[in-house]
Amino acid sequence: MSEAEVAVDNKSETNQNSKDRGRKLNSNCKRSKKLKIRRSLSTDKSLLPSKPQDPTDPLNLRSLLDPEINDRLKADTPHVSPKHQRVANANTILNDNKILVPPQTNDPLMLNREDIEYDKRVRTLKKRKRKLSKEANDKIARVNKKSRHDDENKKTKSTKQKLFIYGNYDRYYGYRNKTTHDCRLDSWNKEWFDGKDCLDIGCNVGVLTIEIAKKFNPHKIIGIDIDRLLINKAHSNLVRANTTSNSNFPISFNICHGPIIDTDSDNSQVFPKNIKFKQENYIVESMEDINKQKPLYDVILCLSLTKWVHLNWGDEGVKKLFKRIFKNLRHGGILILEPQSFDSYKKKKRLTTTIRKNFDEIKFMPEQFNDYLLSEEIGFASCQTLATPNDAVKGFRRAMLLFMKN
Repeated sequence: MSEAEVAVDNKSETNQNSKDRGRKLNSNCKRSKKLKIRRSLSTDKSLLPSKPQDPTDPLNLRSLLDPEINDRLKADTPHVSPKHQRVANANTILNDNKILVPPQTNDPLMLNREDIEYDKRVRTLKKRKRKLSKEANDKIARVNKKSRHDDENKKTKSTKQKLFIYGNYDRYYGYRNKTTHDCRLDSWNKEWFDGKDCLDIGCNVGVLTIEIAKKFNPHKIIGIDIDRLLINKAHSNLVRANTTSNSNFPISFNICHGPIIDTDSDNSQVFPKNIKFKQENYIVESMEDINKQKPLYDVILCLSLTKWVHLNWGDEGVKKLFKRIFKNLRHGGILILEPQSFDSYKKKKRLTTTIRKNFDEIKFMPEQFNDYLLSEEIGFASCQTLATPNDAVKGFRRAMLLFMKN
């Protein structure tokens, strides 16, 4: 080997040795620092557990081994809080803010008290509290009584609204017809309605009107009633009556969207295109309105209606009813009339003061309706008595009259 190579090898060895020595010095320094920390932990007497300095003991639990530190921790806490002092104007605070200051700080719960004045104040506050609670209970009772009174007033108002002063019973057909069939149809001929324009005055919920539209095949039949709620129920009954006639569609279509009508068919005489319901008061106010009426119908039904017209509008109301019917009928048209007897009037004469007044002033009796309709004042040509329907309820077995207009 040359001298230069030998010099390079020696230099590299010295560098490696110096690195090793540096590593040893660093490790020795770290060890010495740890030893110093341990010694300081054992010698420093002012160190408390709240100031840890050993990373290997973050909670500084080793310091508890020192008896002096341990004694410090076990020492009693000094009484740094000042004693309670009663305020000079304690009575003012008691009266204003309702605060009771115990007279003895050594016995704050007053278990061994002998303060008579304090006991009096406590009893006074208890009485006042009971008085306030009694007043609050009385107020609640008054509110509840008022609410009950309001509820009773609402009930009386609702009952007044349900007096059915126009005979607009929403369950009329359920009471009269024990089945789905109306016995009055048995005494009627289909030829009276087939292809004709018809009007049903006081149709109620439309049960009889719907049955006529389905069985007698009129060209058009209109059911009118003074009560809007009854007309709404009539529309609902029409929807239910038409659900079975459209078997090609789901039942939900009829319930949600009303009757399904075949738009391709031009025949308006087929149910349910031949029926319509609307809300209307058929009794007009003056004779001028009656004179303006036009002949629009071939058949007009006035069933179980004259009593309610009589009670609400008196004798003049019934005469206006008959005159308008005659004006609305075409030549050859018919009126089917089902009047109630005067005895049934007496049960309803106390519904309202107006009804009572009209009842006392009645002179135009139901027995006179036949002669009046055939007189020159109205002008019907003939009258025919139809068979009495065999209703399940005896009170509805009333005779029906058929009047014809020439």
